[in-house]
Amino acid sequence: MATPSVTHICRQCGGAFDPWSNTRGWFCSRACSSVSRRRPLAERFWRKVAVRGPDECWLWTGSRTKQGYGQIALGEVRNRPELAHRVAWTLTFGATGALYVLHRCDVRPCVNPAHLFLGTTRDNALDMVAKGRWRNAAASGPAFRCGN
Repeated sequence: MATPSVTHICRQCGGAFDPWSNTRGWFCSRACSSVSRRRPLAERFWRKVAVRGPDECWLWTGSRTKQGYGQIALGEVRNRPELAHRVAWTLTFGATGALYVLHRCDVRPCVNPAHLFLGTTRDNALDMVAKGRWRNAAASGPAFRCGN
């Protein structure tokens, strides 16, 4: 049985290619794949965001973690992915230092900078408990007191 003739469009050059004879995913050649990876982070990042109104969630359309948070490779030597909402904060406001980037909206793939805020480990734990996302909150009772 013959493989159906399907044509993909290269995300870099726009040229058509046969995905069955290609192991480079979304690109027609290694050259296009390489050029795509060298784009500035801001350009690669904002292309993967579904921007809506200023008060609505801007959903990440790229790769996600198992927990549902967006992620993007920074393009560094080790190429470890970074959480998309942290990158959104950094591109908009600057470095976070050792602080967490938390969601006001509690929508994991949201990268709208207006929905994000910085907090410490304690702030993150308090936010998690307040929003009912800590699995053991009911079981542990008063043993976990964030308010102290």
